[in-house]
Amino acid sequence: MRRIVLGAILIAVLALAVALPAGADPRGGVDPACADITAAAANYDTSQHSIGSNVRTAEPTCKNVNYTVWIAYASSDNGLLVQTSQTQRGNGVDISGTGIVVFDLLQGVNAANDKVCVRFTSSRGKGDNIYDWAPDTSAKVTPFLDGSGQIDCNGWGQTTVDSSGAGGGFN
Repeated sequence: MRRIVLGAILIAVLALAVALPAGADPRGGVDPACADITAAAANYDTSQHSIGSNVRTAEPTCKNVNYTVWIAYASSDNGLLVQTSQTQRGNGVDISGTGIVVFDLLQGVNAANDKVCVRFTSSRGKGDNIYDWAPDTSAKVTPFLDGSGQIDCNGWGQTTVDSSGAGGGFN
């Protein structure tokens, strides 16, 4: 009887493990919590050729943590892959128990097909100690140009385009 119960428990645990997305961190799964990116948004304004973006954190941002937005796109000028980033230090601002980082506009973006890939990170030091990635699927991968010169976000998210209320399914 004991073997049957242990076998059933093992099967239940394996089924649960298969159902969970690989690499996804649950809310509260990042330590310190001030580095846990719980929401993020990015919008590509095609008329201004700029990207506006922000991240929310589980707790007020830490002053010793860097928050970075990374973008990649195929240039409409020459078809080459362009990648850039912007980093801001945490400021400790408390917004109802959470934190927010609003990045300066990234200027000069001329993306082919209006497609811009984006990811966010929280890190310590010079970016070599990553606490969290958003989306989680963007960890340790890089967008690339496919055989026809189109950008493949390869696990990164994609900005909204010309939206005043920029959203985003980043976690």
